[in-house]
Amino acid sequence: MLRLTDQVLRSVALPKAGKRRELIDARCSGLAFRVSDQGARSFSFRFRDPKTRRVGRVTLGTYPDLSLSKAREKADELRGQSPTELTRQRYASANEIPPPADHSARWRPAT
Repeated sequence: MLRLTDQVLRSVALPKAGKRRELIDARCSGLAFRVSDQGARSFSFRFRDPKTRRVGRVTLGTYPDLSLSKAREKADELRGQSPTELTRQRYASANEIPPPADHSARWRPAT
């Protein structure tokens, strides 16, 4: 973990071809800064679903369009949301249809 600053974000070297570099902010829990081999720089918020224990991610925006301080504010807002809502936002940001709700617990076979 690293305390992210604008100077650090500007100076992150590009990773090798086909790779992605991710820096985790020590000051703001869940905030990550990603750099692709093509030079794309973006902020994301990482969370863990308590049911599946899988790590999910919501893209917050691209750098420098979204400043570090605004990314931290967005991450603070998302931290208070339920994992279900975060998963819906993750699929919405990718323009995908969210997974169907799990109704298996209420389903009963016909008798």
